[in-house]
Amino acid sequence: MVWRDGGVFELQTALDPATGAAWTINSLYGTNNLDQMVGVGVLNGQSHAVLLTPLPQ
Repeated sequence: MVWRDGGVFELQTALDPATGAAWTINSLYGTNNLDQMVGVGVLNGQSHAVLLTPLPQ
């Protein structure tokens, strides 16, 4: 889950449907001043490091 703009969002549902649908985000480890998040996700049964960048609003 992610806290943003005064609300809590399920991160998995916030992924882009075209590029993120096959991913499962397992954990997040940190954020930077650009609100990018680093963590671990699974794609096709294999774990990968991920960098998630929010779209501008």
